Amino acid sequence: MNNTLLRFLKTLEYVIALVAAVLIIIASLSLPASVFFSDKTVMQTYFTQSQVTSTLLNRLDDELANAAEECDIPSEVFTDAVDTQLSESAQSVVVLYIRSGTQCNFRKLTDVEDTFYEAVSNYCSENKIKASDSEIEEIADTAVETFISVYSANCNTVFAGFISRISSYGYLISGGCIALALVLLVLVSLIEHFRHNSMNYIAMTFLSAGAVNIVAGVLTLTDGIIDRLDFTGSQAYNLAVAEMLNKSATAFTASGFLLVAVGIFFALRAYSYYKNKFSFYEIDTEIEKNLI
Repeated sequence: MNNTLLRFLKTLEYVIALVAAVLIIIASLSLPASVFFSDKTVMQTYFTQSQVTSTLLNRLDDELANAAEECDIPSEVFTDAVDTQLSESAQSVVVLYIRSGTQCNFRKLTDVEDTFYEAVSNYCSENKIKASDSEIEEIADTAVETFISVYSANCNTVFAGFISRISSYGYLISGGCIALALVLLVLVSLIEHFRHNSMNYIAMTFLSAGAVNIVAGVLTLTDGIIDRLDFTGSQAYNLAVAEMLNKSATAFTASGFLLVAVGIFFALRAYSYYKNKFSFYEIDTEIEKNLI
């Protein structure tokens, strides 16, 4: 084999190992995100966790009280009409529309309109207040609009696109990248005729991918950049999304240590081979000296 071809093959092996490392990084990034965002029940759980629900309910109480004052009725008419179940139903609408990459449409959540209409109607009936259906509906609509303003989410376009794609193709992307990376590593082994040198490239692939994951993950988590991003235009929803992304980043960082461990394993295998080879070389040299 001439030197030019040898140099070409060595360069090709380095490029293949680098591409395989990039694919592994993408897979280790998309897989945790898929776990949290592709399953709507997991996302629903985070969006209806007590902290998010209580934050929204507290804000809604304040906003409904102001709306009731404008309508000249007691604030309890509006605030007592809302319960945790209605709040979680509204949050499920947000999850649905974020996952589809579109904006929220609470008009499809008929429970909201019915709840406030019934509350206003009962108040008028109990207090002998004469009001037409249109008047009751107008007052109830004020509460509905207030409810929507509190629970709606003006999704960041980039974030909505990311979620809609992850929810649809997340596992496919992860599996495809892993499969292609393995094919590339087998290709390196074929070029090396499955000799010890292939372990050097495999070790380099896993060590470089692991190092990138660890550095990027640690910087992201320690800097707190995720907590400062505005995903939905709502502080409560941002809290849920940030927690999910931070856990994804933690899993991404942990995968880096696993990749480094795999890389060290192959590096030690390569080192063991070279060590044994040099030991045999030293023995042969010593035998030759004795024979002379």
